[in-house]
Amino acid sequence: SSSCQPEALPEEELRCSIQMKVDTVFKKAPGAPKRFKSSYVHFFTHFVEKKKLQVGPDGLPIKLDISSLSKECSQAWKTLPVEQRKYWDFVSDQEKQEYMRQSEAYQGPWRIATNKVKKKKDGAPKRSPSAFFLFANAKRPVIKAKYPDMPNREVVKACSEMWKHISNSEKGPFLEEERKLRAQYHIEAETWKKQIIVREQQQEEEERGEDEKKAGKSGIGGGGGGAAAATTTTTQTRQDARQR
Repeated sequence: SSSCQPEALPEEELRCSIQMKVDTVFKKAPGAPKRFKSSYVHFFTHFVEKKKLQVGPDGLPIKLDISSLSKECSQAWKTLPVEQRKYWDFVSDQEKQEYMRQSEAYQGPWRIATNKVKKKKDGAPKRSPSAFFLFANAKRPVIKAKYPDMPNREVVKACSEMWKHISNSEKGPFLEEERKLRAQYHIEAETWKKQIIVREQQQEEEERGEDEKKAGKSGIGGGGGGAAAATTTTTQTRQDARQR
């Protein structure tokens, strides 16, 4: 059926267009609504602001250690009474509702491409080829042998036309091979994911700690709003990438 047929593009261009979509690093569009902050981030900002008001025996503001401050705030959050936590949940929810309202009205792009390219993660299994690519790989040598001067673009077009007009029974072996390779790929991918999941969780914790340090420094300098934004940037970007 036509739903299984790719566009008649040269294989190099087809692979390049797919690879660009996969590997390009995106960032938030300048005009896109800013994501809401979590309850903890609001609490952390408030916690830092309160600490800034404390003074030492000499009457001067005390010097705040970001690492100790983050640990102290985390502990305070864990032992926070239910009613107080509800307040911060309410603050976050109000911001979320405003974010949702802005999102519904927003018509522009959410992300824009940067000049950066994602690095392939070490050990990641190679994605399995489609039935059409398996078919094209089988027919390309035959076509090139008959028409050695034919450009690659025309070779792929010829393969595409052949694929459109062969019967389902002729497609069968390639479709079956595609299923086998896809199943093998999923097994390898799951194994690979299990190997790196702990590493990624540790990385997220480290990034959160770094963001809290930056947020604390920004808050200590007088930028409470900047503190909250800095705290959420890395974690929310990772979550967005997974959802989209």
